[in-house]
Amino acid sequence: MNSKELAKIVGVSQSTVSRALNDSALVSEETKRLIKGIAAANDFALNSSARSLKTKKTRTIGIVFEEHFVDFNLHIYQSHMFNLIRKELQKSDYDVMILFENMFSSSRLGQILEVVRNRKVDGLIVMHTNIDEIEKEVEACSLPYVQILSTSSHKHMKNTIVIDYSTGGYKVGKYFALAGHKNIAVISDSNPTTISKVDKLKGFLKACNENGINVPEERIVFGDLRFKSGYNAVMDNLSMFKEVTALFAINDTMALGAIEAFRELGIKVPDNIEVIGFDNIPMCEWFKPYLSTIAIDNENMVADAWTWLEKQIDNDKEYIHQHRVLDTKLILRGTCAVNKANLKEIDEIVL
Repeated sequence: MNSKELAKIVGVSQSTVSRALNDSALVSEETKRLIKGIAAANDFALNSSARSLKTKKTRTIGIVFEEHFVDFNLHIYQSHMFNLIRKELQKSDYDVMILFENMFSSSRLGQILEVVRNRKVDGLIVMHTNIDEIEKEVEACSLPYVQILSTSSHKHMKNTIVIDYSTGGYKVGKYFALAGHKNIAVISDSNPTTISKVDKLKGFLKACNENGINVPEERIVFGDLRFKSGYNAVMDNLSMFKEVTALFAINDTMALGAIEAFRELGIKVPDNIEVIGFDNIPMCEWFKPYLSTIAIDNENMVADAWTWLEKQIDNDKEYIHQHRVLDTKLILRGTCAVNKANLKEIDEIVL
């Protein structure tokens, strides 16, 4: 009997069989008992264990997040990315181990370094902008890894998918210019270590400057990437937002929070103010008007990252260390009053 046949008998997936035999907390005790009972009756557990010992694999991948993303309920994009990665790994019968900076240790990278040095995982997927210290450790231990959601500062690193955040921001500024806006505001990230916000804002301001639009510093306000902070950014700057006709929020969650504030204030979106976010999280299309945003091809990014990592884990001799720059796409939805006469000038726009 193999795992596929066992899974069919029990009526579960092959990944569930693997988790049950490895006492994963993701499987209920009742299901574990059922799977282990059938496996023992067919001598499956012994053979499976032997294969595990032979390959010396944990069949677990570590996912590294920055410390300030520890609460998935508040950081919707990171939660979305985690689910995409988890589903991709399940296809290959791998579990995940979530790792954060400063978790269970007084050292900033304590838990991560312990996992790497003791090879508690077969590889790492790093969703982290400050990878330098981690990279040194994984290289020293010859642990396979890939980095995703990287910024321009990592454009020369291997096994890395860089997001062209700057061009994404530029597209927002370009659209606002073509739409005729002069009074524009930005809700940026208050965290000084977030490099992606710098790239987004740099590209946005470049487009504004090229089109003769001045965005003064007082019109760049800050939040912590959460819905409530986008809401507060508007409520705390009421006089400014009475004059503003366009808003760029550097993530979708704050954009949605700002829209809620506008709704309460009687400021109509998009009639009185156009709003564009960044990330294209599923929530963009949960509430009307649907949120215009800068989209990243997250599904293909995750699939490519796992392909690269799996080849490293399997010691694929034909694998060459990869590097890729991922473009972004402007998606115009209900929070923008699209001027169709201008669409021909922005071929990146997707309706």
